[in-house]
Amino acid sequence: GCCPTGRVCCRPNHKLQLHVYAPEYDTGGEVLLFDRPCKCGECCSCANICQQEMTVYTGKDPNPNNQIAYIKQPFLGGGFSPSLEIMNRDDEDAQQLASITANAVCCIGGICCDHTFVVSDPDGNEIGQIVKERPDSLTDLAQELGTDADNFTMYVPKDVPPETKAAMLASLHLLDYMFFENEGDINLDFVNGQCQCKLCVFFCCGCTSPCYCSCGGGDDEEQQEAVGVVKQVASQYRGTDMMFYWSLDVAGLGSRVRNAVKMSQISDAPACIILDIPDRGGFYVSQNKDISFEAISGFVQNPGCRLQLDR
Repeated sequence: GCCPTGRVCCRPNHKLQLHVYAPEYDTGGEVLLFDRPCKCGECCSCANICQQEMTVYTGKDPNPNNQIAYIKQPFLGGGFSPSLEIMNRDDEDAQQLASITANAVCCIGGICCDHTFVVSDPDGNEIGQIVKERPDSLTDLAQELGTDADNFTMYVPKDVPPETKAAMLASLHLLDYMFFENEGDINLDFVNGQCQCKLCVFFCCGCTSPCYCSCGGGDDEEQQEAVGVVKQVASQYRGTDMMFYWSLDVAGLGSRVRNAVKMSQISDAPACIILDIPDRGGFYVSQNKDISFEAISGFVQNPGCRLQLDR
């Protein structure tokens, strides 16, 4: 798992563990464990810290003796078409089990069509597919726009080894976090008359950039003035472990932080929030709506009552 602050700031690239149960076959507990470390997302896959990966274990313990598959982005992520490599282990003697390549170039995601990822064996023969399905009904469309839930279908022949099937299932979840976590994300700001909707993800050499369609907006001059004040306060703390961020859009990191601190109602009044990352979910909300150097500096020095993010 990951601490609450990490899930807010690093989502969807935060560390996570997915436990797989099959009560109809095994009532003893988990049958599989998918383990993914925290990675630097949305950047070029030219270094290990930027290459997405996931390890598959049998049972519930991430013990090397229980490892049955290892999934990782190749160098530069496959170029213009996203790809993953599936190995039997994470070591120098690893053997390739399969590879996964998107049946698309540069543009990934979107709610208008299916998106297929082809699974091939080491000889290049197709052995299965992972398909992110487009909404087929108004109910599916509402689910896509209003939640993080997605519909996937995995096509795999019966004669494929169980280890490869398990790795394909893990790859499905990894692809979901890489490209479809905010699929069809739509944000409405009735106060400022702004609407923003995610269309797709642009992909190149591991770099991902969400493409949005926006209309409307607030007072640009007032927003830039507020940004200038935040930058002025930030300059006073240069060289410390404190970082300052600002958000002018109704989507992105600002939206995630608002939802995490139960401030989902968008208002024309600015909000100042401190996330205390070392404090494992501690945060503070300023009661002063004045965006001035004195107000922000005072909030940083005396943040007030400590609150706690939900775990």
